[in-house]
Amino acid sequence: MSSQSLGIPIQAFKQNRAQSSTRALPLRAALIGFVCIVILFRWLHLVVSLQVASTEGQIQISQDTLAEVERSNASLLFSLAEASSPRSFAERAAELGYGPQTPAYVISDRPILADGDGALPAPLAEQVLSGLVTPSAGEPGLGALVGQAQAAP
Repeated sequence: MSSQSLGIPIQAFKQNRAQSSTRALPLRAALIGFVCIVILFRWLHLVVSLQVASTEGQIQISQDTLAEVERSNASLLFSLAEASSPRSFAERAAELGYGPQTPAYVISDRPILADGDGALPAPLAEQVLSGLVTPSAGEPGLGALVGQAQAAP
């Protein structure tokens, strides 16, 4: 038995290798494209995450500022309510030297009660005031009228 070697066609081997490399080229390009797309999406995810974190920080700062302004407004409203209370007005008036005034009486010879038709006959305000400021020659002054009113029981 003699051994004979089989001849390997060199051209067939070169063709198989060329065919396998042409098949590997699209696979390699697809793999490189897939890796690029994954890297791109990871980069976009990082950029969007940073933007969300920045926006969240700005929102937190705005909320803190809003809370501070609301506290300031509440404090101002409390101060305003406290300053406009009757007790505060009375204290301020006492500091400025104001006090209770003595009542002023207007003495009139006309009735103040209603007539039968419901109308109130009363002199005009100008006549009453002019009589208080400058009494006419025949009428007593304000001091005399006040004295008469205090003397009468």
